[in-house]
Amino acid sequence: MDRLKALIFNFDGTLANTREAHRLSFNLAFKELNIACHFGEIFFNQRHARALPKRVWLERLAFARGFDRQLVEPVLAAQRTHFQDFLDRGEIQIHEDAHSILLKAKDSGCKLAIATMAERQTVERVLDASFGQQSGAIFDAIQCCETTGNAKPNPEVYNAVMETLAESRQDCLAFENSANGLEAATKAGLYTIGVRGNQALPDETEMADLCVPNLALNPMQLMALAGGPKAPSVVAGLASLL
Repeated sequence: MDRLKALIFNFDGTLANTREAHRLSFNLAFKELNIACHFGEIFFNQRHARALPKRVWLERLAFARGFDRQLVEPVLAAQRTHFQDFLDRGEIQIHEDAHSILLKAKDSGCKLAIATMAERQTVERVLDASFGQQSGAIFDAIQCCETTGNAKPNPEVYNAVMETLAESRQDCLAFENSANGLEAATKAGLYTIGVRGNQALPDETEMADLCVPNLALNPMQLMALAGGPKAPSVVAGLASLL
């Protein structure tokens, strides 16, 4: 490899789609509590809904839709229960294209990390469902919301990951699918790859150093997108391990 030392991934929407399970869990909670509310995919994936804590935008929703704010806590409790059911059934797993790039990178000796605002229990259970007993040995660093005082776009979670990895930031790549995540990684001094996937809004990945449709990366396509011979050495390193 050419200088590339570590790949750092956002979790939800980049490595796995836990967000859809969260959306469905909220809808089950609303139905269970007889609340006339339903989250569609477009609303639930809007930037403000993704950036705010659940309790905050539920309180705002209660005001807008006219349901009792005292139902916010019961909704959150019911949503957590239904989401745990999705995890218990093993219905949330790492994307297949992400699975492939992770194993290739690990086999090449490249370090792997996760920088996310998701709960650690969720991350670990999805990894266990996807990799089984290997999951603990695949990632060299995992930073989640429990150990981060400030949410993205604050770079705190990336700075914590870099401290654990102990590698030069210019030798690492960050994969994100949201504007807040890309801003956090950029502020941390990392080269960023925006993964559009099927969750990112049209303008969510525009600020990335390089945008790709998904993690099913073709080396030649990757180099072409990054400027061919002028591509940064970390991108050339990524292409070499694919």
